[in-house]
Amino acid sequence: MKRRIFWLFGGSMRILMIASFSLVAAFTLVIGALSIARIIGDYLSVAEDEQVDRDMKLADVFYQQRLQDIFSITYHLANNPSVLQNFQAALQQDPQALEFILQEAALNLGYPHCTLSLIHISEPTRPY
Repeated sequence: MKRRIFWLFGGSMRILMIASFSLVAAFTLVIGALSIARIIGDYLSVAEDEQVDRDMKLADVFYQQRLQDIFSITYHLANNPSVLQNFQAALQQDPQALEFILQEAALNLGYPHCTLSLIHISEPTRPY
């Protein structure tokens, strides 16, 4: 009986079964790894898109807040009678008028680094 079983399942049939089992295991492993990689890639893509969307909304909020700040500052400066009186003199590069307007702008801004930007803007440009 053992000889018949060995003859039936021995030799080439045994090699065929081992090869078939190995191919099925390899196929399952490769398909599983590829599908897991795809699922992880899709998850990371969605997570990145959501993070970019959050960052863009946050940047838009900061941008709108900065626009509102600029609008309110320019509105107060444009409606300040003393700034309007010194404006023509400031256009003529009068140092006292420029200093006054910069001081008023600094009071409205409340940000020291913005004052430096205004001073830089008020300086006449020099051709090189």
